[in-house]
Amino acid sequence: MAEFFYAEFDRQADKVLPAPLSELGLSIPGSYSYVRIRDFLRSCERDVFLDAVTIIAEALARAESASPRFTTDYRAKWVAFVRRAFREENFAFELDDKGGVHPLVDRAFADLKRAAVADLALPRYRSALAHYEGALEAFDGPSPNTNRAVRELHLAVEDVFKLLCPKASRFDVAEINRYLKPLLEGVVEGSERAALFLMLTGAGNYSSASHQYRHAAGSVEPEPASVETAVLMMSVGTAILRWLIALDRAVQSEIGQAAAIP
Repeated sequence: MAEFFYAEFDRQADKVLPAPLSELGLSIPGSYSYVRIRDFLRSCERDVFLDAVTIIAEALARAESASPRFTTDYRAKWVAFVRRAFREENFAFELDDKGGVHPLVDRAFADLKRAAVADLALPRYRSALAHYEGALEAFDGPSPNTNRAVRELHLAVEDVFKLLCPKASRFDVAEINRYLKPLLEGVVEGSERAALFLMLTGAGNYSSASHQYRHAAGSVEPEPASVETAVLMMSVGTAILRWLIALDRAVQSEIGQAAAIP
């Protein structure tokens, strides 16, 4: 990407250089602007590089608007090349059309997130929705806070679990066995009950895995989860969250129907 900028945008470099200088607050030594940007892109750290990709895209868009006689879309050209480079190198990030960098997730996970947000729209799930949106916010962007994303998602799951099982104090293996399994025994049977009980073992494992990234007071912050691990945990956690919401709605519907019987 450094060589691509050097070859394609040397004439725009004077307009682009002030952006990374001011927004990243870094010293970029050298004489000519296009050489300075090339050398900077070659040597900077990954997180700085990802920020620079977006900053350069925005600066190129401004350079384009300042030169209306040209029809070349500088930003689109930059984004198309960087997007292709990310894909060819199997990089764990993707670009939107404006040059924003986001962790790479598959379409199934993206659809799962949208469905979860829709499921949480009822006022009953307001607290869980806030935690879930906090997880998505922490995960998005070029430097995702994966630990916070994992923790916030677990809190969202825990909120819905405690609505479903009001006597529970937390979402963990012991509380799942104590409250959720007896609840299921009253509403499912046969193969479905057996399958769900096995799935609850997985839910307990998900909870235990999430605790690996919790930061207790006075303890050292755990090493951050990789983007790949965070995607896996968020996919599993979101699926559990949606299932708990569906179960909670079914229980609430039964309660409402029972209350309506004279």
